[in-house]
Amino acid sequence: MTNQFWIHSYRLRGRSFCDIPMRSNVTWTWRKLLSLRPMVQQHLWIKIGDGKLASMWFDKWDAIFPLSSFITPRAIANAGFTLNAKVADVFRHGEWEWSDQWLTRYPILHNMQHINLWPMNDRVVWQSSAGKELVYSTFNVWDDIRVTQNEVQWAALVWFPQAIPRHSFFIWLLINKKLKTQDVMATWSASGNMNFNLMCCSLCSVGPGSHEHLFFECSYGSQVWNGIKDMAGLTSVVNSWDMIFGHLVQVANSMNARHVISKLVVSVPGYFVW
Repeated sequence: MTNQFWIHSYRLRGRSFCDIPMRSNVTWTWRKLLSLRPMVQQHLWIKIGDGKLASMWFDKWDAIFPLSSFITPRAIANAGFTLNAKVADVFRHGEWEWSDQWLTRYPILHNMQHINLWPMNDRVVWQSSAGKELVYSTFNVWDDIRVTQNEVQWAALVWFPQAIPRHSFFIWLLINKKLKTQDVMATWSASGNMNFNLMCCSLCSVGPGSHEHLFFECSYGSQVWNGIKDMAGLTSVVNSWDMIFGHLVQVANSMNARHVISKLVVSVPGYFVW
């Protein structure tokens, strides 16, 4: 059973994603997805073809939509329509099947007289923040909604074609000092009375339990590192993360096999020591 089939069968059950109520007993993941609806609805448009895919009430396929923003479910039901109606169910033989009373109550509906249905499938598009119409895809959606910043100088040190994902993630954590080493955990103390000077490396019991010490300065970690650093071409580099990091940044964008191997080798001992 595919994820898409499961969601339609057990989550949506014939209803529009925009019409699903936010209940208190839903899972965290589903709650997060539902909470994104206000943002998504601004960008998600349906290009009308035969009208058999587009939701009449919840999809945005015209500037005044979605209609559910001003027409209540009760009004829809009282008029003889269903909440899961598609555009093709309400627009028949070139005319809308609502009464003159609706046109009086919702005069904005007069602006919808220009619609036409065509013998082609409705198409989902993404209206970007810049107003550009994009093909709907996970990449285009993520690239448009994410917060972008200038690329850091060490990006190619972490993410490159030959990288092992779990090792890349570890190096990303190490560079950003996000690992749960003792120096980081000391900053979490609510009382503020944790004495970092009393903490020590759990491997050598000598140096501090810090990012800088643990992997390349610790007597245990340095033994591991000294055993393989020749493979990384870092024999002459001091066993210090700052020195190793500085050297690798200089060759991060190189496609030379030796430099690629260097990046791979550096991530391995740190990952397994951790």
